[in-house]
Amino acid sequence: LEDINATFNSDVDNAVCLGNVNWYYGIDGNEGADIELLPVVLHELAHGLGFSTFANSSTGAFLDNTRDVFAHFLLNKSTGLHWDEMSNNTLRKNSAINTGNLVWDGFAVNFRAPYVLQHEPEVLVLSPGSIAGSYTAIQADFGGPIDGTGITADVVLVNDGVAPVNDGCEAFVNGAAMVGKFALVDRGLCAFVAKVAAAQANGAIGVIVANNVAGAPIPMGGTDPSITIPAVMISQADGTTIKNALLSGIVSATLRRHPTRLAGTYPGGEVRMYAPNPVEPGSSVSHFDVSAFPDLLMEPAINSGLHDNVDLTRELFEDIGWLSRLTAAEPVAASPGFRVRSAPNPFSPATTISLDLPAAGRTRVVVYDIQGRLVKRLLDGWMPAGRHGVAWDGSDDHGRRAAAGVYFSHIESNGLRAAERLVKLER
Repeated sequence: LEDINATFNSDVDNAVCLGNVNWYYGIDGNEGADIELLPVVLHELAHGLGFSTFANSSTGAFLDNTRDVFAHFLLNKSTGLHWDEMSNNTLRKNSAINTGNLVWDGFAVNFRAPYVLQHEPEVLVLSPGSIAGSYTAIQADFGGPIDGTGITADVVLVNDGVAPVNDGCEAFVNGAAMVGKFALVDRGLCAFVAKVAAAQANGAIGVIVANNVAGAPIPMGGTDPSITIPAVMISQADGTTIKNALLSGIVSATLRRHPTRLAGTYPGGEVRMYAPNPVEPGSSVSHFDVSAFPDLLMEPAINSGLHDNVDLTRELFEDIGWLSRLTAAEPVAASPGFRVRSAPNPFSPATTISLDLPAAGRTRVVVYDIQGRLVKRLLDGWMPAGRHGVAWDGSDDHGRRAAAGVYFSHIESNGLRAAERLVKLER
């Protein structure tokens, strides 16, 4: 018997289903307005193979009251509980709409994420001081790149003279003011590529799209190779903050990639799961979050950047036990001058992880259990070169005593990585 049956609509290819949109059978990124078939097939096969929870995202109830392995790795950062640890359906129901705070807590996915994801874009408002700070943004699927240095300019609110006047869907009344500036434009009424192309034609060097509904910003799809300036979306609330500041003066900002945060991850480094509010049955929870960049295969919608890469999907199957453990948490041969040793080991109740760092830099030390779940975040900050000791008292991130068993320390510093097996004994 077949384990998976999948049907892909051939009517997409004859203008019956989606008008002029067809299946594209190549994997070279030249699909244009068509839909590339291979990533769609890979996406649906991944769901069929287990990239999904069987818990109802609208009610929180498990199918047949049985906890599934996917739920074992769904962690609500607000409560510190995994879905299989939650005592009632309401906790899971609320977790499914806890936008930005529902993460994947598997070792393989989070170990691999820094090699797949780029640092997230941000709108760093420099002035006025009353609104200065970092504003979360999602980069468009089209347009120019954004790097860590970024570009700095004043922000100008688009006015096209036709209500709603800030959507940029008609000829700009204040087009001359866009030259060398960031164009701030509202989402709505016309395609994202149309807004950005119009801003570029008027001399803008970047576009900031403000969402027109409450909640987080969303990805901006579309294709237009002629667009060379970068474009991002920010939330409606952040857009309103900037617009209000513009009423009384100049707003200056830098569009750049955040120096530490990876797109699509929680501040602790865990990859976010899709948890919009209100819930979206069929999409919520059983996908990676749309804030990831580059786009991931298992986001809830097809994106133009997807071709034949399964990115973090393979690692998730490793976490849930479908694939053999290939993402190593075993001792790693460290680079010269980068040595890691724990003593005592085995230990009870505590041990010290000794590091010899060849150069100063941001250093991260975490402990995982044998199932690949994060147990304790010991260090995440700048460290000078030289020898250091990082103590682990045998507790988890919530202060609870970790059970006896095998654990793995994982150390990153200046692009170097090392790991070591730790054995915790009963007291």
